[in-house]
Amino acid sequence: MAHMIPPVPKEYDEKSDEGAVFRALQKLPDDYYVFHSVRGTVVENDVVYERELDFVVANAKKGILCIEAKNGSNIGFDGRNWRYSRGDIMHHEGPYNQIATAKRVIISKIKCHPNEEVRKLFGKCKVMHAVFFFRVQESKFMDMVQQGLPEDADPKITLFAEDMINP
Repeated sequence: MAHMIPPVPKEYDEKSDEGAVFRALQKLPDDYYVFHSVRGTVVENDVVYERELDFVVANAKKGILCIEAKNGSNIGFDGRNWRYSRGDIMHHEGPYNQIATAKRVIISKIKCHPNEEVRKLFGKCKVMHAVFFFRVQESKFMDMVQQGLPEDADPKITLFAEDMINP
C-alpha cells in the first residue's frame, strides 16, 4: 500500500469526491508516496502562480506525477471550453492546462530548494502531469477525442474510471 500524506484525505469540496481518488491511489505499491492537496506558490517571470495540486505521486525510480482529479461522468469539451457534467465551465483553461501550470510549483520547489542535493535531483527526476477523469469511461473519452479536443488533452496522460481499480 502506498504511503499517504496526510494519512487521511484533507478536507475537500464534496462535489469533487477526491476521497474516491485518494482511496484508489492507496492501492499503489509501498514504494509510492502520495500527497493529497498540495498547495504552493511560485513566481516566474514576475507572474505569481498560486496553485493547489490534487495529488502528487512520487516514486524513487519513476519520478513525480502531478494529478488533477475531475469528478463527473459527463465531462466534456464544447469546442472552446471544458465543462463539468452539470454544464459549468472549468477554470484555468481546462484540466490539462490547470495541472501543467500547477506542476510548476513542484518543479520550482525542487530547483530552488536550499539543499543542494535536492536541487541536483531536478536533472535526474522526471516531473510529469496527468488528468484523472475518474468517473469517465475510456471509451467515452476516445469518442470525445474523435470529435476534437485541445492538443494538450492526450489520452496517454489521462486516467479513467477503469483506473480506479488499479491505478
